[in-house]
Parts: sequence; structure tokens; C-alpha cells
Amino acid sequence: MKKSEKVGLNLKALLLDHDLEMLNTLTQKLIGLGMDIESSDSLHRARMLFKQDPMKIQVLITEINFQDGDAFTLIKWMRKKNPNLIALIVTGEADLPSAITAIKLGFADYLEKPVSMKELQNAILKCRKMIEGLPAADVHTDTRAGRNAAIKTWRPQWHHDLVQLMNESVKYWQYSTGSNRGELAKNSGLWAIQVERNSIRARTMDRYTEIETSASASALGQGA
Repeated sequence: MKKSEKVGLNLKALLLDHDLEMLNTLTQKLIGLGMDIESSDSLHRARMLFKQDPMKIQVLITEINFQDGDAFTLIKWMRKKNPNLIALIVTGEADLPSAITAIKLGFADYLEKPVSMKELQNAILKCRKMIEGLPAADVHTDTRAGRNAAIKTWRPQWHHDLVQLMNESVKYWQYSTGSNRGELAKNSGLWAIQVERNSIRARTMDRYTEIETSASASALGQGA
């Protein structure tokens, strides 16, 4: 690897994964990026390592679920001791609810296994820029626009599938009730009307990430 690719040079990170083989693989990749790595396969040991010098750890790189807890509880505890801690997820359990939680808790990135060296490099570069106070692309805030942008960036297929699902649900209720999209939107409160190129588009993904749940059949039925 070229020296210029060592984007993690002199960065101190704590790496967590319950899979020892994956833990070793990720450790070697991150060392290859120039990082100084402490690693753990449990939250208990991670807390012990972190408590030794909380301000020394600059980046947390973690799976989501462990036998003794989860990464979201851990990051809340860690940030009480080090508010500037940057965190990113590398997971084999990717799903929309955990991605939204990651956005709310300010994780810098959300990567799905198997993760490539290029993906790691880009994520660590983003962390470095955030630590150094430089502009970092694709850092998302816990706002409706931020959540929407994060899902589009992290998992484009999720965004596509959710939009398709919500649009199909609009069609279903339109045909089953005899209402048009405008009437459904007005009466149910679950969709907003947006005129776009002479067509009516139902608000979908932004609404989903705002309420963090899919629309219930009862609510739709009442709206009809």
C-alpha cells in the first residue's frame, strides 16, 4: 500500500466485533491504513480498554449486537466520557431501523460486511476530516433531510425498495377505496401531495424515516 493511502496514520481506534476471525481481518486492514488499533470481541472488555484513557480513543469501529449488549448503548456511555468520539459501524446485520438509530446517534458511517479496503479507507478518511475539523462529505445530521440523505447514501437499495413499497400501498388504497391520491393524502395524513411534472407524487421515504415505522392498515383504513 502506498504511503499516501494510509489515511488513518496516527489515529487511535477501538475495534469491536464478536467474530474473532472478522476482528483479526479488520484489525489487519486498519493497521494497513496506518491506524493504532485496540480490539475486543465483547462490550465488557471494550469498556475496560476505553476507561484506561477515554480521551485517547479517537474512533470507535464496531459491530451492532453482542452477547453482552449493543453498540448503541455503548456509544452513549462512551460519549459521556469523550464527547468528541467519532464512531462508525461495520456490520453483518444491516437493516433500516439500526441505520436510522446510527444516524440519530451521530455515527459517521454505516458499512455492510464484507467491507472492502476502499470502503474502509473512505470511512476512515471521513473520520480523520471530522477529527481535524475539515469538511467531510456525507456526514448526516439527525433531521428529516439528514436521515433521508443517509439512507440514500448508505443503502441505496433500501431507499428504492421503501419508495416502491409505499407507492404500491398508495395504489392499493386508491383502488380499494375508490379515492384518488390527493384524497388519500388529505384524509389520511400519512402522505403529502407534491406536484411534480404534472403528476402527483406521494411523500414516502422522508415520512418513513420521520415516524420510523410503516403506515398501519388501520390508519389507512380510517383515512379512506
